[in-house]
Amino acid sequence: MKPEYLEAWFHCPLPPERLPAAFGVVPACTPFGRLLPANENRCRTEALRRRLDELGVSSFPVAGGSRDARHLEPGFGVEGLSSEQLRALGREFEQDAVFWVAAGQVLLVPCGPGEAVPWGEWQARWIECA
Repeated sequence: MKPEYLEAWFHCPLPPERLPAAFGVVPACTPFGRLLPANENRCRTEALRRRLDELGVSSFPVAGGSRDARHLEPGFGVEGLSSEQLRALGREFEQDAVFWVAAGQVLLVPCGPGEAVPWGEWQARWIECA
């Protein structure tokens, strides 16, 4: 997995105390690390939102990226899927990895082969956004 994943910051409008006890974070942008035009990434994000609606799961906006927000990949926090279901959803949207958060601890979960990597505390890398 790319080392940049371990440097990600989560831009999320919900404060940590209002988050579910367990949830995943999945984007749809930059499939397998390929940079796409902004309009294609917007279409992919909308397709992911529709897919989450089809699955009937609860979701909220989360963007992953740099601390200063110069690079952000919009995605969703997802409640109601297991980490394996989230991993499958990541594969469906051509992602290298997704994040799994439980009891405030974050795991970086590869969508392909490999083991989840402990990443740290959500609150330590959370940035409130509007």
